[in-house]
Parts: sequence; structure tokens; C-alpha cells
Amino acid sequence: MDISVTCSECRKVLSKQPAPPRGKNDVKFISYYTKGTPYRREAQRLESSLRRLGVDYEVAEVPNLGSWKLNARFKATFVRDRVGDRPVVWIDADAIMWEPPLLLMDLDCDFAHTYARPNQLNGALHYWAPTKKAVALAERWVEICSERNPKSTSFVRDQRCLQYAMEERVKKNQLDVVVLPISYCFIFDTHRRKNPGVRPIIEQFQASREFK
Repeated sequence: MDISVTCSECRKVLSKQPAPPRGKNDVKFISYYTKGTPYRREAQRLESSLRRLGVDYEVAEVPNLGSWKLNARFKATFVRDRVGDRPVVWIDADAIMWEPPLLLMDLDCDFAHTYARPNQLNGALHYWAPTKKAVALAERWVEICSERNPKSTSFVRDQRCLQYAMEERVKKNQLDVVVLPISYCFIFDTHRRKNPGVRPIIEQFQASREFK
């Protein structure tokens, strides 16, 4: 399966230079790719889309920890280390931002996310406010990830660990959460089949289907 965006129409869209989005939140988009893997190409495509839209971002190269599971789970630590000073949005490296994410610029909550399917948090994109509640959530996410052995047959993905942490804190009234529309984490094939009328703001290409 070729998930590369190579059509002339897509290149035409990425070449346009709209005005940078503005809102009450000074949001920074963060992501990483693992050194020595095909995700570098995906990350370069993401960077091109972020640069085109004029948003602030950090896309880092990180060491290969030896397996796809460990490389993915590092996300919790990466995000935790960046939550607190300003609003940040984690965005998977194999995504493209097509339009200004205006909703993310005006959120009033501690944490925001989308659902991949009913009752399953989508770990490909999530918003973190610079609040004590968001910092506590990030810390708890790292803790839960470290409690689950990635070498065991009962491995739990980082996004499931995040959902555990989020639901735990929501039950205690310790977190204000907003659920984002699917246009902010639009899965390129599944969502297009099920929601043909939705125009994606951020599209997710799920390169792990090929690379993990």
C-alpha cells in the first residue's frame, strides 16, 4: 500500500501560502521521528505542511530504542517534557496539516483529543494546555507506560495508556477535556469512506501499517 501523497493536486495545495493562524493560544506543534527509519520522509512532509501554514513547531529526530513498540511509547516522555510553558499539540509524524487549525488556537481546556473509534482515544493528535492539571496528566501517562512491560504479550499501546490516565483523572474531576471533531485527525482511508463530506484539517496517513 502506497500512502505517499504524490498527486499533483496535493502538491498544488501544499505550495500555497495562507496567512498564519491566530488565536488566544500560542500553540506549538510537536512531533518526532526515529533515526534510521522511513518515518524521516513522513516527518519531512509534515514539516512542509506546518511551515506552509506558518505555525510554530518542533519536529525532532530521536534515537532508535530498538523496536517499534518502544519507539512509539517514548511519545509519553517526549510530550511530558514539553507540557507546561505554553500550549502544545502532539501530531504524529505521518500527518499532513491541510488548513489552519483554528479550533486548536482557541481551546479553553486542559486536554483535547479525538476518537479513532467509539470509546478509543486516537493518540495521533492531542492538545495540552499549560496548566497544572495537564502537567499532572502527562506525568501520570509516563507512569502508566512505565508500569506496562513492552516486551510482554500484554503490551498496551501508548495511546491506551494515555486514555487510562485521562479517564482516571476525569473521574476525579481533575481534568477538563474537549473532544475534537474528526477533521482534526482524519484517517486518510477509513474516515474518508465513512465520512465523505468531511474536509480534513489534519490528515493522518498511519504509516505504521507499513513500517512497524
